Amino acid sequence: MKEVLGCFLKGSVSNRLGSHASHVPHVFTIADGDPVKLAGQSQLSLAVTMHYRVVEDPRPDVGPFKVSTAKYIFELYDKAGRRVIGYHWHPDDEKSPFRSPHLHLGESLRGPNLHHKAHLPTGRVSLEEVLKLAVYSFNVEPIRGDWEKILNRTQERHEAFRSWGNVPKVTG
Repeated sequence: MKEVLGCFLKGSVSNRLGSHASHVPHVFTIADGDPVKLAGQSQLSLAVTMHYRVVEDPRPDVGPFKVSTAKYIFELYDKAGRRVIGYHWHPDDEKSPFRSPHLHLGESLRGPNLHHKAHLPTGRVSLEEVLKLAVYSFNVEPIRGDWEKILNRTQERHEAFRSWGNVPKVTG
């Protein structure tokens, strides 16, 4: 995650990462989940919160342990601090009936018929995919020339070892 974020954020990514096996998820954030301005001329900021577990995985090409995502919130904000887009997956959130991965559109992207609290179903979304979206759709400028190579490499590793894929389901 630090390498991926290092392609877009200046300075170090500080966090309190847990590295031991636990049933209680560890939390990875940048700036305690608050939006951080992306480098370059972009007017966008990024907020990241991921909950993860370190779990046993006996596969010889993975184990003895791997990181398993338990929740994610990836959001892009405009210069006024309004959410532009947010990818969420919070399967254990008792306050929300939406357990599947979903998308929230900010006011600037919503049409007049889309409710402001709409949860648009998606498949599983990675941070790498959100950052590529920021580059290709919102003109964010990476600060590393090899950003795409890094994101492709880490995305491939994620896809090779994840335990569930990108099949969207509507739940509520």
